[in-house]
Amino acid sequence: MNSFIPGFDFRDGELLVTTNSRIMKIRGWPQPCALEATQADCWREFRPEFRLVKPVVEPAPRSNGDASTTIILPEDNSHKKQAFEAFRSSLAPESAAAIESFQSHQWNLLDLISQHSEVLDLTQSNPVLAYLLANNDEFRRLLGRTPAIQAGVFVSRKQREILNWLGFPPTEAMARLLRKIVPEAISPHEARLLRQALNSEPAVQKLLAHQQRINAGVLSLVANVKLLNAVTPRLLSQVAGDDQEQSYPHAANLLVDAIYMLFMIRTRLAVPHFVSLESIREFHDSLEVEYTRVLEERRRKKRRARKDGQNIQPPLPGTKDIIPLTTKEQLHVRRKGGYRITASGVTFAG
Repeated sequence: MNSFIPGFDFRDGELLVTTNSRIMKIRGWPQPCALEATQADCWREFRPEFRLVKPVVEPAPRSNGDASTTIILPEDNSHKKQAFEAFRSSLAPESAAAIESFQSHQWNLLDLISQHSEVLDLTQSNPVLAYLLANNDEFRRLLGRTPAIQAGVFVSRKQREILNWLGFPPTEAMARLLRKIVPEAISPHEARLLRQALNSEPAVQKLLAHQQRINAGVLSLVANVKLLNAVTPRLLSQVAGDDQEQSYPHAANLLVDAIYMLFMIRTRLAVPHFVSLESIREFHDSLEVEYTRVLEERRRKKRRARKDGQNIQPPLPGTKDIIPLTTKEQLHVRRKGGYRITASGVTFAG
């Protein structure tokens, strides 16, 4: 069966995305509709999870003072970038602005906005809560209804009621906490981890309450309960101010890697309380040296064991009726003629 030719295009108000195995047609406005088809199947609806819209790149002011905000394509003026930029331009500006900062699962929020324009107020006052409301299928069973229809009942409700419906603590403190999360840091997966941590560990909300800003780095450090005992407010404050932690949790991933090495080398060394990013890096680097040494020692032991296995010590000494097996090759002797393999060696059959 011939596969599709991968590519990107924007025609007649539709974003066309083609992979080796399927083709997707995505219309964003005014009535969002996404269809996909494979070589074997006809068109069917689907809900894109990949990122559709990115923020507009504003050029530097020109020499005459003109600071136009026209969309500027990167130097690599590829068909893909052109197609996605054209798709963004086809949306209502306020809708594009509401979804552009989220790195995935933008579609459900766009769909909700198209059906309930009043949700734009929530995207202004608490963008992460609006995103979670739109992606309620990641937190609740749909029961045959689309996420936008499910969420429509709660668009005009109080934020505490929305939180309660989604399974988060239904408090104003929780609503304030979500307002601190930068949109680039959140995804349905991270939100589920955060919800679980908040409902099982009271310390999580206390730690986050002291932060003015919650980026991906902070979120991953507190949402993973296995890291929680190693986290301090001082560390979180430093991570919150690090631009590299905005959308990717470098520090948390480094700490997870360190704890894995700690487990693999089977040491009794405890995980300390970290007060800075540098202390995590130092802890990780020191463990990496020990981890490499231990792995090499284990490899040497395996090589010695294989070498020693060439010469086997029989459990019983030989007799006139028993010939001990003393080499690995002799273990492969099959029943043949007058010989029989036993636990003690090769016994003459008669």
